[in-house]
Amino acid sequence: MRNYPNADIDILRHILKYCDNIEALIARFGNNIEVFKADLAFRDSVSMNILQIGELTGHLSDAYRSQTKDKMPWSAIKAMRNLFAHNYGQMNISVIWSTATENIPELKVFCYSEISKAEPLDDSSDDIDI
Repeated sequence: MRNYPNADIDILRHILKYCDNIEALIARFGNNIEVFKADLAFRDSVSMNILQIGELTGHLSDAYRSQTKDKMPWSAIKAMRNLFAHNYGQMNISVIWSTATENIPELKVFCYSEISKAEPLDDSSDDIDI
């Protein structure tokens, strides 16, 4: 478990990276469930990113997960990771697709918002000599 200031924000940055990866995969292969069902590489790529997101949620502090559980279903995200890790061959493709196209964009917005709140705005205008 990470123990330094803003460790949770660092983890959210990594989660955001995987959300971006999923968004890029959908842009590359197409926002079409039939393509998703037919293309093993597309499915596996999206699934691996979702698995990584679930893994990272386990590294968030208990306090952070507790504080934000009304905004983000951390236990459900972790449960999805466990399904991928232990029962991938039996996963429902439609559930994976809806996770990628509905839940991941919501998670991305949440992460971006949390990261933005934690990082001070860059007010570099104070450093400019006039």
